[in-house]
Amino acid sequence: MPSALPGLGTGKAAELLQQTDALIRSVPEVASVFGVGVHGTTYGGNPLACAAALASLELFDETDLLANVRRRGEQLIERLRQTCEHPAVGDLRGRGLAIGIELVADRDAKTPYDPSLGIGRRVCDQAIRRGVWLRPLQDVVTIVPPLAIGDEQVERIATVVDQSLRAVFDDDGRFDGNAATE
Repeated sequence: MPSALPGLGTGKAAELLQQTDALIRSVPEVASVFGVGVHGTTYGGNPLACAAALASLELFDETDLLANVRRRGEQLIERLRQTCEHPAVGDLRGRGLAIGIELVADRDAKTPYDPSLGIGRRVCDQAIRRGVWLRPLQDVVTIVPPLAIGDEQVERIATVVDQSLRAVFDDDGRFDGNAATE
């Protein structure tokens, strides 16, 4: 099968990596960060990947994406604060659009659930059923939406988190063992 990029299947990639290595070694500030061959992964020194990365960084500046991250992160945290009054939520924490909701058996004592119950997974499965992808880190539900998220998506995430908590826990925050997982 012919390569989509001429020359990459003919040994030119290895030549390119050698040239990249020589370039990195020639700039002491850059060389001090990289070890020998550390940059030589299939994607790391690839000119196409580098061009895509540079284009992405230009978009960050042109669209003021980081301002959106700050604004939407604050909006999502504020909206989740309402949801996180739920008795099974021990803590809500985050920075920007990286947010965690810690689920606990006893809110006051911060007692964790038995890990074998897979509480975080159960909440995330409920969210996935509702069309929002969340990921559990044990019993911390992590929310890491796209950086270009808009107002409607923030509201949708908060609503689905609330629905998912209600599907897994009763109104007193006790685990409802009938909540199915995928």
